[in-house]
Amino acid sequence: MGVRNTRDEGRGTKYEVRKTKDEGREELKDEGGGVVRKERIIHSAVWAAMVALYWPVLYQCYKSRWDSIDYTHAFFILPISLYLVWNRREQLTSFLRSTKYEIRSTTAVINALRTSYYLLPLVLGLLLFVFGYRLDYLFIAVGSLLIVSAGLTGYLYGTQVLKSLWFPIAYLAFLVPPPVGVLDNITV
Repeated sequence: MGVRNTRDEGRGTKYEVRKTKDEGREELKDEGGGVVRKERIIHSAVWAAMVALYWPVLYQCYKSRWDSIDYTHAFFILPISLYLVWNRREQLTSFLRSTKYEIRSTTAVINALRTSYYLLPLVLGLLLFVFGYRLDYLFIAVGSLLIVSAGLTGYLYGTQVLKSLWFPIAYLAFLVPPPVGVLDNITV
């Protein structure tokens, strides 16, 4: 097992590249000793769980609203929002590198306080989702997507990334179907 040290000059973080015994592949370890690949796997699993959670609601929303002329714009909202996030990937990568270094340089208590206030909107959004899904209110269930997305982004990646992604998250508001009664009263 060979170990070589590398330094990312852009942010001054030192990494160790280790050859593993089992498959001969290299692992990238940061200064704290954690494997960077594990963090990506955990974040991917969290986002996959969110997609799995909202899949039935979005499917029902798209399926039931296909016949309605008032909601045909919604088919473009999610892909455009995802494109806006993808379009900012270089900026997000630089934010993630800088915040990862800042978070590791502080104490665990300050780090926990810094990210714990994002748990409140995350839990509130999940409660709204459960309420809307169980009572079949698409307006509330899909509307909770905004709150959960903002809370999860802030909790996992920090304030800087959340500020960068405010528009793609806010753009998802056009995905929320208006309540039928309200829409009927407005259009007469």
